[in-house]
Amino acid sequence: MKIEDIKVNKILDSRGEWTIEVEIISDGIKEKASVPSGKSKGSYEAISLSYEEIQNNLKQILNEVKNIDFQTSKEFDQFLIERAGKNKEKLGANFTLGASIAFARALAKKEGLELWEYLTEEYTKQHEKFYVPGLVLNIIGGGVHSKNNLDFQEYWLITDLGGLQRGLTRIDKTRINHELDELNTNEFAINSYNSICDKFEILLAKILEIINKLEEKLPKPLGRNDEGAFCTNFSDNYEPFVYLKEFIDNYPNDRPNKLPESSDRIDSTRIIRPNNLPELYDQINSNEKLVLKDLSYKLMHILFDVHNKLGTSFKEEQYKNAIADYLSKLGLKFEREKEISADFKGLIIKGLRVDFIIENKIILEVKSKPLLTREDLRQVLRYLKSLNLPLAILVNFKKKKLEYKRIINPNIADYFKNEGSEKLFGHDSGSSFGPDSGNITFQLGADIAANQINKNLNWDEVYAKLKDLEVIYLEDPFKEDEFENFANLRKQGFKVIGDDLTVTNVERLKIALEKNSVDGVIVKPNQVGTILETFEFVKLAKENNLFTIFSHRSGETNDHWLIDLGIAFKADFFKIGSPVQGERVAKYNRLREILEKF
Repeated sequence: MKIEDIKVNKILDSRGEWTIEVEIISDGIKEKASVPSGKSKGSYEAISLSYEEIQNNLKQILNEVKNIDFQTSKEFDQFLIERAGKNKEKLGANFTLGASIAFARALAKKEGLELWEYLTEEYTKQHEKFYVPGLVLNIIGGGVHSKNNLDFQEYWLITDLGGLQRGLTRIDKTRINHELDELNTNEFAINSYNSICDKFEILLAKILEIINKLEEKLPKPLGRNDEGAFCTNFSDNYEPFVYLKEFIDNYPNDRPNKLPESSDRIDSTRIIRPNNLPELYDQINSNEKLVLKDLSYKLMHILFDVHNKLGTSFKEEQYKNAIADYLSKLGLKFEREKEISADFKGLIIKGLRVDFIIENKIILEVKSKPLLTREDLRQVLRYLKSLNLPLAILVNFKKKKLEYKRIINPNIADYFKNEGSEKLFGHDSGSSFGPDSGNITFQLGADIAANQINKNLNWDEVYAKLKDLEVIYLEDPFKEDEFENFANLRKQGFKVIGDDLTVTNVERLKIALEKNSVDGVIVKPNQVGTILETFEFVKLAKENNLFTIFSHRSGETNDHWLIDLGIAFKADFFKIGSPVQGERVAKYNRLREILEKF
C-alpha cells in the first residue's frame, strides 16, 4: 500500500496534557492511532518529540514515504526505524508508534481483518489456540502518580482468570489434536459459547465489588491518582497490602446467579458445544473416535477447496452450486434445500429449508456474510434437533480465512445408541468440561518503582516485610542499572519484573537475561516506538520463558490498540488500570469485545 498522506493532530491525554494522534491515508483508507505518555519514565526509553518538532519533520517524511509501496506492517516499521535514529531522536518514538499502529490498521482494514487478526497473521501465525491473558490490577497508588505518603508506586491484585488460560491449553492439546493436525485450523472446544466472555464478566464484577468495598474501608480523605487507583495516606508503605490481603483472603468465591447480557456477535473458528451436551464428546475424543470423523474431513476438504478457488466475492447460491457439484463428483449422497419444520420455543414453524443434508448424517449451512451471529448458530441447532442428526457445519465464505463452526447435537448420545455404538459411551462422572468459572483467585504484587525513590530505604528490611505479607510479584524493585540486585531478589522466591530495567528494548533485555535478573517484563510499546520492535522484544522474552505484561501509561488516551497487540503477541497479562475511568475502561471494553468472539 502506498501512503497518500500523514497528519499529526494535537490531543489531550487522561492527565490533561498534550499528546499526539497520527492519521494515515492509504489507498483511500483513513486510520488513526493516538499515543500515551508516561510520567515515570526510564532513562533508557526511546525519545519522544513535541508536537511542534514532529510537524517540522513531517513534510520530509511524507515526501520519502510516497514513493514506496509497503506490502506489510513490518516493511513500514523498518522504514521508520532506519530514519528515526538510534533512540528515535530524529522522528520521535511517539510519532513512529502512532504511524506504525495507524498503518497496520489500514492494512488490516484492507484485508477485512481486525488489527489483532492482522498482526497475528503477519507476526505469530499461531492459530492452534487462543490464549487468555490475566490481569494486573493497580488498586492503590503511591509514588510520583499520587499525592500521598506512599513510596511504592502501585499496589496490585493479580489474577489469571482462575485457570481459564490453562484450561484452554489443555483442551487444545488433548481434546482436538487430531482435527487440528488434519484440518490445520484454529478451532478449539469450549463448554459453551459464552464461557470465556462470561468468565471475564464474572471477574470484572468481582473487581468492581472489591473496589467498592475498599472505598468504604480505606482511610479518608480518599481520592484517585492518574491511573484511577485509590490515593490516600497510610501509616506506612505496607498497610495497603494489609487491606488487600485481608479482603481477598475473606472474599467469597462463588459464582453470581445471573450473568450480564452478551452481544449478538461471533467471529471465530471453533467447535460449539451446547451447555447441555453430555461428556460423551470428550469420551469420543479420548478414544480417538471423533464424531463422524472421516465424513466431516471429506466435507471440510471440499469447503476449503471451494473457498480457495472462488474466494470471497460470490453469493451464497453460487457457493452452494459449487459444493453440490463437488459432492456429486465424489459420489457423496446429499439432499439440498430440504424442507423441514422446527420447534421455536414451543411453536412449530414449517417451511424451513436446510441447505444440505449429507449422507443423512451431517447438516451443512452455507453463508456469505460479513459476520456470523448467534442466531445463525441457534438456527442450525434447531435443525439438528428437528432432524435428530449428530453434527452440523456452519460455514461462511465471506471472510478471507474460511470461517466455520462444528455444532454437535445435544442429543448425540441417542443417535449413536441407535446406530449400535454403545461402546463409545463411558461412565459420565458429571464433571464439568474446562475450568470452573467461579474459581477466580488473586495474588498480591507491587510496582516498587525504585528508580523514583530518593529517600534511603533498608531494602533488605523492605523485602522481608513484603515476603511476610505474601507479596509475590515485584516490578522494578531496584534502580534501572542494578541487574545483580534484581537477580539476587529472584533467589528469595519473588517473581521479579523489569520495566525501567528493560524498557521494551531488546538490548536491555539481553543484559537482563545474561544476568538472570527477571522472571517477567513490562511491555510498553511507546518505550521503543514501533510494533516491529515491540514484537522482537516479546519474542525474545518468550523464547527465554519470561512472562509478559502489556501495560498502559499514566497519561492514556481512549485508543485501545494495546489490547490488540497483546492478544496478537500472546500477552500473559494486561496491566490497564482499574475499570473506573474512561481511558482505562476503553481497554476493558476492547478486551471483552475480542473475548466475545471466542
